Amino acid sequence: MSRLRILLAAVLAVSALAVMAVPASASMPAASNAKFCAAAAKIGDSAGTTPNASELKGVAADFKSAAKSAPPKVKKAMLNVASLLNALGTKDASDLAQAYTDSGFVKNYTKSVTTYATYYAQTCSG
Repeated sequence: MSRLRILLAAVLAVSALAVMAVPASASMPAASNAKFCAAAAKIGDSAGTTPNASELKGVAADFKSAAKSAPPKVKKAMLNVASLLNALGTKDASDLAQAYTDSGFVKNYTKSVTTYATYYAQTCSG
């Protein structure tokens, strides 16, 4: 279980670094991005700090909803995150540790979250 926590912390740290590494753009999002920014701001609102399976599915639905107003590259990344979160939401606790340590999961999830976080930081931060 401690390996799971270390891996999750590493994935979150990489995601946070991606957000901080990108300089924020204008203080207000463009009108065309306002819908995306509003939807993206709601991602994870219903999940706790350690989401359970049903909360993961809720966060996946949030990603799918926000992806509808994202540009194609970001939409693809967000749908990938949603798919991965849905897959995790169908596993029990013992299976989650194995899923989190899978190198394919880590690579795909990290790349997708970085794409999303970079776009969000560039368009919605202010």
